[in-house]
Amino acid sequence: MGDSVILPKWINRGNVVIGVLALVTAYLAVELDRSKQTCESLSKENSLLNRSLSGKTAPLLVCARDIPAGTIISMDMVDTKIVPSSSFPCHAFESIYAAVGREMLCSQKKGEPIHAPNLGFRFGECGILSMQDSKRFNMFIGLATPKPAEFTLAGHKVAIANAWLEQASTGHVLVKDPDFYNLSFNLKMDSRRPQDADSKIVCCTRIDNKSGFDEKYFYPSESASDETPFSLKIPAKSLATKISFRMFLSEMGKGTSRLEPKQPFQVVTFSLPQL
Repeated sequence: MGDSVILPKWINRGNVVIGVLALVTAYLAVELDRSKQTCESLSKENSLLNRSLSGKTAPLLVCARDIPAGTIISMDMVDTKIVPSSSFPCHAFESIYAAVGREMLCSQKKGEPIHAPNLGFRFGECGILSMQDSKRFNMFIGLATPKPAEFTLAGHKVAIANAWLEQASTGHVLVKDPDFYNLSFNLKMDSRRPQDADSKIVCCTRIDNKSGFDEKYFYPSESASDETPFSLKIPAKSLATKISFRMFLSEMGKGTSRLEPKQPFQVVTFSLPQL
């Protein structure tokens, strides 16, 4: 016969079962209390989070006064007010720089949020300003005089119809940049000659530029009667009463090649208006 375990007289199977049940109950009670504390902690954190989110705010771009349709928005016409993020209107802006220099297409009242569909002109979308737009947006400074205004470059007749100095803008809005000016002009080149195998582009660089990294490229119109706007950005510290540029031709697709001394070029000197 096998060995058997002899239990003390005071221990029987019933007591063993009761003891095990007591231990399990105690363990479950501890786990339940721990879970309850965890739930309370999570509930408290969620409450704080919801209260934080419901109170989060953002600046909202609004009209500082009534703005009629067709008005070019200036800094004094717009303002921002703090609103809850949950009530921030769709298609609205946070920064005044989203509207300054743009045209109000539909009239808006003082205090109304400025909506994207109501804004027209934007510098980044328009590209180079015409002289008329430069005056319209208060960027125009005065006329510049090119010399020579007409010349022949590699057999092409080139003419500078007019030239002017204007304020440069910052980024994509017409906020004046104190560090730069634009020398802009309308350039016209005769149509491509029959013997030319490739279209030509006009390249322009400062006369004192050695690296060629500030070259600008100009794609003439196909029509001899059309003028194409061209703009050169000039650091304010480099601005003088006269400034000279070297213009030369390059084949389409090769405009990024650096200027070589053997290439024919034309130096054009602009007499600038007084600031």
